[in-house]
Amino acid sequence: METFIIFRSITPLAVSLIDAVFRPYISKLPSLKTASALLLIFFSACLYAMQDSELSVLAYTWGSAYVVILCVEIVRTGAFVCPRLGRHIH
Repeated sequence: METFIIFRSITPLAVSLIDAVFRPYISKLPSLKTASALLLIFFSACLYAMQDSELSVLAYTWGSAYVVILCVEIVRTGAFVCPRLGRHIH
């Protein structure tokens, strides 16, 4: 269960970067304060993964696939919903 939480905690950083790169007209890079917090979460997740005594390559493979699919889904949903609601995230 902890592994799932760690992988889920990585998605905000990934989504913010994907949004800024692929949808710059709607989203920009996070502020320094936000980016610092997201990076702290990311590095904490990496430290957890390195200290995981029950390291399972299969679990981390599924976790990585989950993060990729979730990030794509979040970005696609945002691209579909935000313009239709008349909102632009800046």
